[in-house]
Amino acid sequence: KGVKMFMLLRARPALNMLIAALAIMAALPLVPVHAATEPLFVTATGHYVRGVFRDYWDKNGGLPIFGYPITDEYIDTKSGKVVQYFERARFERTSPDASAVSLGLLGREATLGRTFATAQPIKNTATRRYFPETKQIVQYGFKQIWETKGGLAIFGLPISGEIQELADDAKTRTIQYFERARFEYHPE
Repeated sequence: KGVKMFMLLRARPALNMLIAALAIMAALPLVPVHAATEPLFVTATGHYVRGVFRDYWDKNGGLPIFGYPITDEYIDTKSGKVVQYFERARFERTSPDASAVSLGLLGREATLGRTFATAQPIKNTATRRYFPETKQIVQYGFKQIWETKGGLAIFGLPISGEIQELADDAKTRTIQYFERARFEYHPE
């Protein structure tokens, strides 16, 4: 009995120090997770890609998939999210301390209020794939790009079939909308 009590009394100063250290650490502000890569300044647009947005950009296709940054990151006053726009995507974090990056639903936002014809189910092949979630088909070159450049995680589900539409270059193009993207076919 005496030995056990002596050990407890002797351990008490160390326990008190541990409790004090934990209390001090709990009072310190949380430091956001930092990226593994350095900020990148893009001369072409005059904007930076930094932090976890830079890491996400690098790991998920970079310039060919997302394009150049067209804003710096900022806090959106309506949503409270940290956002940064790129030529072909919007990166989002739920808060400045968040390290998880998600992509904005730009395709859904661009087609808000539009209704697209749906397709009957087909047997999936090497060149065509049916999505029962949205009743749409992705085929040929669009299917190849969707599958090899990020699929569901980057582009989301298809929300239209292939349609003919006036593109930004004022030419009628074959276009297909996805939750987070718009694919355009440029035969030239």
